[in-house]
Amino acid sequence: MTLDAMTHCDNAAAERSVAGLQKRFPHWWVWVSDTGTWWASRRAQLTSAEREAGAVPYLRAMSADELAALLAQQHAPLGGSS
Repeated sequence: MTLDAMTHCDNAAAERSVAGLQKRFPHWWVWVSDTGTWWASRRAQLTSAEREAGAVPYLRAMSADELAALLAQQHAPLGGSS
């Protein structure tokens, strides 16, 4: 397999993972940067009460699995609403 083919396969897998995370956590935008870092950003601004409960506006991870775990942790402080 050529380097271009491997990159295409990796990109396709990342796109499927991004779509899966956005479906599972619909209140977040999810993307992978050019450096391979996984990011998530809330779609709505946080209230001060949400911030005090431990919610953050952005998450950064090194893999889809790590980002999924962080998103799940952020889901809990708000009673499962985000």
